[in-house]
Amino acid sequence: NAGATQDKLYIVFSALVAGLSVYFFGLSVKSVISWVFAAACLIITVVDCRYLIIPDRISINGCYIGLIYAAVSSLWLYYTKTPLSYHIDFFDSLIGLAIGYGGLQILAWFALILLKKDGMGGGDIKLLGAIGAFLGWKGALTTMIIASFIGSIIGIATIIFQRIFYRKKYQPLSHMIPFGPYLCIGFLLVFYFGLEPFMKMFEAYQNWVIQ
Repeated sequence: NAGATQDKLYIVFSALVAGLSVYFFGLSVKSVISWVFAAACLIITVVDCRYLIIPDRISINGCYIGLIYAAVSSLWLYYTKTPLSYHIDFFDSLIGLAIGYGGLQILAWFALILLKKDGMGGGDIKLLGAIGAFLGWKGALTTMIIASFIGSIIGIATIIFQRIFYRKKYQPLSHMIPFGPYLCIGFLLVFYFGLEPFMKMFEAYQNWVIQ
């Protein structure tokens, strides 16, 4: 129900992502998966920004599909000795789901205890679980760190902008912000570029702090 104009923009976006996927990964299973991921992330971003919800049809089904894909990928490797263009071990997927879902759930419980109000939406929790199912536990944690970093920068910039141009004072915990788009950005960055660039960044930051 986006409307004719937005439907056309979605078609353009979908075609652009398809081209980028083929450019990055060639004609392969991974290029198809990356196209599906990007399309799903667009839907999540638009819906979360407008309504502050993430459709269960995407997040919960993403958990199931991630585990099924990991199982198929592991079986394919076991019988053919050749991994798919995108391979994830089933147990890594299972642990990623548990850490992605469980990690945010624990943070949500702490926020509820300390702040006496919901600090994390259920949709975000289920979405990170689905991300963990597809990327594994390292991918889930890296996605969470990237999303938190980008969200913090944009959040602070928004507060400063509203303060300067609208004279609006910041009131802590006064409103909810969509976290799903930041999770989607982190997820796509990790999926397209892998963990290595971000591990080097984390290591450089750690060395800088120690020094």
